[in-house]
Amino acid sequence: MKKNILYDKEVYEIQGAIFAVYREMGNAWHEEVYQQCLERELLSRMIPFDHKKELRIYYKGGATRLLCRANGVTRNIMLHNRPELNP
Repeated sequence: MKKNILYDKEVYEIQGAIFAVYREMGNAWHEEVYQQCLERELLSRMIPFDHKKELRIYYKGGATRLLCRANGVTRNIMLHNRPELNP
């Protein structure tokens, strides 16, 4: 059974970039190294990328006073699972 994945094509492209960075760099570096390498890889593939973008947090259709600073956003997809919160 095929699963419906939101942004299927975009996720596939982003995963390809992530795997390319991993193949090139291995697993011995700090997060900031991978962040900069992934940004470079995404841009080389013509995939738009925003570094440290602030995003408004919404709850039940309404905006909260909180902003979330994501480490990376491409095509409205947040690339980091532990964003910083800014009140």
